[in-house]
Amino acid sequence: MHLSFRHILTSAVAATSVQASPFIELGPRSFNSLQQRDLSGSSCVNFVYGAKDTQLGQVCVSISGSNLVVTYPTLPSGGSYTDLHVDVETSPITQPNQGKWPYTLGNGKCTASGVTATCTIPILSAWRVCNSPLYIGVHASFSIPGDSLTGWGAGTCIEARPNCPKYFTFTPTCTCPVVTTYEPYTTSVCIALIHFLSRSTLITECYSLYIRRRF
Repeated sequence: MHLSFRHILTSAVAATSVQASPFIELGPRSFNSLQQRDLSGSSCVNFVYGAKDTQLGQVCVSISGSNLVVTYPTLPSGGSYTDLHVDVETSPITQPNQGKWPYTLGNGKCTASGVTATCTIPILSAWRVCNSPLYIGVHASFSIPGDSLTGWGAGTCIEARPNCPKYFTFTPTCTCPVVTTYEPYTTSVCIALIHFLSRSTLITECYSLYIRRRF
């Protein structure tokens, strides 16, 4: 069977690429690419209620996997949460009506069980910006023995009035997955064609290969 020099060269290069080796590819392109940014971090602010912003514990925000989690303070014994609302924006919140905030007890993003309550919110792509604050509004209607109250995560008033709706800022830490880097490595491959009967060399050609090494 007659084999062209090009066919022999192609076979030789293919053979070198399948051997067990730290060199994973030939040529300048890498198959590794940056993944979406990962967020982490946590922060707490006072949880306040009433015209005098009376403090009742703290409300905390944290990143858990692909979710932003809001954890309300534990109420005194005999208390219970009756309604929950959260808003998360990339700019200051301007909507004072918590009933129009997107994450609620009613739509299942928040849960309440007696004296405890949390909201679990999927992280949006727009929030994955390094060193940029998120603006968070946290509201709750709750009862304690002898009283029904409305509370907020302490911060900037959205609307000027007693027991005003409020927002605070939370700046998560932004990290990126580890990216494989490469060191250039150059070698050469020489191909020789030998006459089957005379064993004499008919032609020899050498080629440089640029290979990148994975660490």
